[in-house]
Amino acid sequence: MSASIGEITKITIAPYRGSTTLEADVKMLVEGQEIRRRWKSPHGSRTSTERWAREKARAFLTNRVAREREPAPKFAEFAVRFVDDHVRACRLRPSTAANMRMNLKQHLIPMFGDLRVDQITDTQILEVKMLDLAAGTINKILQALGQILRGAHEKGLVPKLPRIKRLKNDNGRHDFYTPEQYDVLVHAANSFARTLVLVLLAGDAGLRVGEIIALEWSRIDYGANKVHVEFADWQGHIGPPKSGKPRSVPMTPRLRAALQALKPRGARVLARSEGRYGHEGDPITRNVAKAWLVSAHRRAELALKGVHTLRHTFCSHLAMAGVPVTAIRDLAGHSSVAVTQRYMHLAPAAIVSAIEMLAGLHGSTGATSSLEKGRRRDPDPAKN
Repeated sequence: MSASIGEITKITIAPYRGSTTLEADVKMLVEGQEIRRRWKSPHGSRTSTERWAREKARAFLTNRVAREREPAPKFAEFAVRFVDDHVRACRLRPSTAANMRMNLKQHLIPMFGDLRVDQITDTQILEVKMLDLAAGTINKILQALGQILRGAHEKGLVPKLPRIKRLKNDNGRHDFYTPEQYDVLVHAANSFARTLVLVLLAGDAGLRVGEIIALEWSRIDYGANKVHVEFADWQGHIGPPKSGKPRSVPMTPRLRAALQALKPRGARVLARSEGRYGHEGDPITRNVAKAWLVSAHRRAELALKGVHTLRHTFCSHLAMAGVPVTAIRDLAGHSSVAVTQRYMHLAPAAIVSAIEMLAGLHGSTGATSSLEKGRRRDPDPAKN
């Protein structure tokens, strides 16, 4: 075999994992690097298998060289195709797919679209990290870029993957309403029944806006005094909650009262009334929810914040009340405790209480530390 293509160094024929099927273990040498491939044989004899494996190895080496000689595609061309295939193969949620496509269209293609996919190096990774965006947003862009480059690497288009290390998100603490601000907002929303339910579902039960929009009356369990969160709506697409797991959240007395006072307009808890932008009973949208919240903020004379800030308020107030981190995780539907930990700095009282309990335990034993005893026995320091 030509040295420019490579050479077959060894072919071993043996049964495949103890079965009667034969397997060819082929070792090849290309530019000083050993490549090994194993192929299950369609033949029953060792001679035929060896002949078949040799031909297959030659074809493999020839195709490999042909691929190496072809220039890699432009990043824009490969990335769009990869993302479409990735969304379908992994069955990504519509919101996740849209976010990935948005980062591709708004950031990655304008920055690297004209480069070949194998020209993305550490220099380009640094360009992404230097964008004037929040650390969390940059990390999502880096995640999408990493997935695209790994896909290119698996196809042999990128010889070596650049190292993509996410930014440390030091500003991971979330904005939230103080208890006093939240009470003012609830009071301001009280004049409009649907706005009050919106505020309380987010602030008293911790629902995400998509979960609020998808919530149906059949999921309000007055007997168990719980709201069963099983679905989320994203631009009309109904799917599971963000974590992928349903959860049930107990109702506070004022949330229960607000729901009982709300007149049903359709299958969903929050629905449109007849008007210019919709018909009676139609589901609300994120824009509708935002408009309701804007009105409540104006009446409360508070700076405008989104529905998700109310969810952060729910988690923050639970932490301030000393609720265990695992309980907050389950009530909020977080994927892991690591997400919930961002709120636990608000529970200093629990830490102080723990130290006080430790001190109380030490005091109850009547024990004195050896250090303190040693200090009592120390003579007075010599005077100069």
